[in-house]
Amino acid sequence: MNIRPLILLAEVVTGEVSDESGGDGKPSRSGREAFLRLRAGGQGNLRPEDFFSALSSFLERPIDLLWIKRTELWAEKNGRLTSLWE
Repeated sequence: MNIRPLILLAEVVTGEVSDESGGDGKPSRSGREAFLRLRAGGQGNLRPEDFFSALSSFLERPIDLLWIKRTELWAEKNGRLTSLWE
């Protein structure tokens, strides 16, 4: 399956990464965070777990995931993305 049309944005940031499960919200380690904007809905859907599984297969190496957090939810209206949380 070609997942490229379902990926609107994929960006990796390297630096201080906060561990939100740690309680204090302070940066706890150096590492990487991935920011994804993926399609969801009846016409195409890609879960973050499936994105990372496909990436792991492509790179031929495992990818360690600590947690996934949804920060926004968007809908396409008239050809433009609109935040559903505003």
